Amino acid sequence: MCAAIAGLQDFRSEGPPADIGTYQLPCSVMVFQYTFSGTVYVCAIRSGVRGWVLVNHLPSLAANDATVIQSAINALTAGRTWKEKVVLQGDFIFIKPIYVAFYITLEILGNIKADANFQTANIGPPPAEPGLRRLIVGSNLQAANPQPIYIDIIGGTLDGNKANQPAPPQANDGFLIFFFNGININIKNVKGINSKAYGMDLDNCAN
Repeated sequence: MCAAIAGLQDFRSEGPPADIGTYQLPCSVMVFQYTFSGTVYVCAIRSGVRGWVLVNHLPSLAANDATVIQSAINALTAGRTWKEKVVLQGDFIFIKPIYVAFYITLEILGNIKADANFQTANIGPPPAEPGLRRLIVGSNLQAANPQPIYIDIIGGTLDGNKANQPAPPQANDGFLIFFFNGININIKNVKGINSKAYGMDLDNCAN
């Protein structure tokens, strides 16, 4: 099944011109949707030395989309000091946030929408602000993840689905993007709609 994902063909060991030794994606990891036996899946793949490598795939549901995308982000080179790129191709629904930490370009070619009753997260250094809703979070400082540095978020539409979210527990609930204590954060050509509060919060960030 994996070799047929999204119509991709595995031409390894078939000789030129199909087999060029290294299969090149336009990014380090790509996330996309495909249909197999009537079920829509969300799939993450990365470039490998002798072809693309499956990172994760699950049925495309609100409970799964963010999980697979987080797997794609986590599949980037550990401890890197250079930017690697994750491309999201398609329209995704999130029940929980995704976390981006360091040296990453996240390109969104589609839409990310908050599911109804989007899950909350504790965000920020202790004492954390409890019960806040965010689609994209710069690192998860509560989990002692690295400081968010050298991050690009490019393109796409972020939809907070305001009409289907419960009343916020506090006035500043419902940002689409949140970064705390970030350095060199670049957000470009991102459209934000239907946020419960504000589109973006870059708290204590610097170039």
